[in-house]
Amino acid sequence: MGASQVVMMLAGFARNKLIAVFIGPGGVGLMGIISSYNLNVSTLCGVGIGVSGVRLVSSAEAEARIAKLATVRRFGVILAWLALFVMLATFIPVSRLTYQSAHYDQMMFIAGLAIPCVVMTTMWSSLLLAAGEVKSVAKNQIVAAVLGLLLGAPLIYLYGEVGMAWSVLLAALSLAFVTWRAAAQHCPSSPQPESMAEDIRMMAKVGGAYMVGELLGQIAVYFVRILILRAHADDLKSGLADAGYYHAALTVTGILPGFVFGAMGTDFFPRVSAAKTEEEACEISEKQIKAGLLLALPGLVGILTVSKPLIVTLYAASFVPAVPLVVWFVWAIFFNLLGWPLAYWLTARAEPSKVLTLKLLGNAAMPLSALLLIPAYGLPGAAGAFFLSSLCFAGLTVWYVRARAGRWLQGETVRWLCAAALALLASQWVIEISTHFIIRLLPLVLAIVACGYVYMKLVRKESTANG
Repeated sequence: MGASQVVMMLAGFARNKLIAVFIGPGGVGLMGIISSYNLNVSTLCGVGIGVSGVRLVSSAEAEARIAKLATVRRFGVILAWLALFVMLATFIPVSRLTYQSAHYDQMMFIAGLAIPCVVMTTMWSSLLLAAGEVKSVAKNQIVAAVLGLLLGAPLIYLYGEVGMAWSVLLAALSLAFVTWRAAAQHCPSSPQPESMAEDIRMMAKVGGAYMVGELLGQIAVYFVRILILRAHADDLKSGLADAGYYHAALTVTGILPGFVFGAMGTDFFPRVSAAKTEEEACEISEKQIKAGLLLALPGLVGILTVSKPLIVTLYAASFVPAVPLVVWFVWAIFFNLLGWPLAYWLTARAEPSKVLTLKLLGNAAMPLSALLLIPAYGLPGAAGAFFLSSLCFAGLTVWYVRARAGRWLQGETVRWLCAAALALLASQWVIEISTHFIIRLLPLVLAIVACGYVYMKLVRKESTANG
């Protein structure tokens, strides 16, 4: 899954590079807004089926799983039709509200047709994951990423912004097709079970809480993008350019969450859902935090080290204004290394209403902070709001785990977090004060060596324990 996430990110960066070169920062900003709209609607109409579907099937007895697969299939079809109707009803109002112009209606419609494909893909993927076909999901994602790029790239080159919208649709269609084929092969259909209505209600309840929590965060990001546009009320092109810088910095730093957490929903979530006791679930979650720190720390230091050449390479020289935003996003990711595994554990184990409340409180920090910071600090204020949201959410998840499990994180996990934070802070200081490339590269080398050593030591310890 990590490899598939890398391929998907590389394909996404290749598409962004084409947009940056042939359309410019405004095109990247437009792409970010369109993608954010699609994500919001697909999350709303998907009702968390990617999570609830895995939970329904993986928690069932072996003889009942075929019937549960049929339930997930039926629910997914219903949600896909709902997604299409919601998109048709909302793309014009959202386009006019966002851009205050009818110019982008056509592009919002074309790209919006990808939304039902995304919902169906999520449903089919949940079937495969619940059946243990992780390798198949990873393979499908790689094939679809390459195919979508090959089909969409010529359209971006030939037709500019409209071609960009078509590329979004083609990428979603490619992934939906290969995932459907795999699900048909590995998860055969069956007659509808008598308990389908009851299971669908359970999925809607569990997935709905997850969906609302995710949607709140995504709407908060969309709201920040609108605030960036509104800061240039008299010049939409400048606003789109700033939105492009914001999107570029967010996407570049998003390399790490995509890689480190790409396998979380496919491996970690089913395992923590199947844990027999809360103590076992806590242990699995804390292992995930440590694994995330080992994988992400060298990457975070590396992004700080090469942020400017990285952004220029992946986008264009005109994207240099995005570089100062990277530090804020890097520290936001660091706190997500703590908050996200705990949030997955709570989604799997806690009552949906309490998870929803937690996510509501955490996500409220972003729009509230953005309202205060963007007028005062511009783009850095938007990045700072993202950081404050991650910090707030991490703190809330730790507090709620304490309230539910009756204990704080283990001392060893806390020491790992503190050591990683000090290492990242020291690396940032060295990178900022030094102008010599070798000295700036030193923190990255040390982080790779240290994390590699700890990783190999843990592997040997695990092998000894299992041997």
